[in-house]
Amino acid sequence: MPVLPNIDEAVVETAKISDYLLSESHPQGSTKAQYFMRFGFDASRPEEFQAAIMLHAKHNEVTASERNRFGVKHVIEGPLETPDGRNPVVRSIWFIAENEAAPRLVTVVPIGSGRQ
Repeated sequence: MPVLPNIDEAVVETAKISDYLLSESHPQGSTKAQYFMRFGFDASRPEEFQAAIMLHAKHNEVTASERNRFGVKHVIEGPLETPDGRNPVVRSIWFIAENEAAPRLVTVVPIGSGRQ
């Protein structure tokens, strides 16, 4: 499969990281936050996670794509470079809206047990 289209235009919003993926108080994000924090990420440094997820998208291929009336969803699976170097395998979901070029990060989820 190919790489994420328009990867150089990809958008990873800081709020997505600090208010969701690394937020221990978010109803759906808290378990993800606990997972990612085990690998050295911290809510006070969202730019570190931002950079890591961009590298994840650049270094791994798209494993699935699905078009709907709103645009195209792309799934990327592979290792995520982490501060502690254990680099767990994660799935990132990206969406390119109809009539737009930039992929936007939707979410990141762990694959497997997380005991890497």
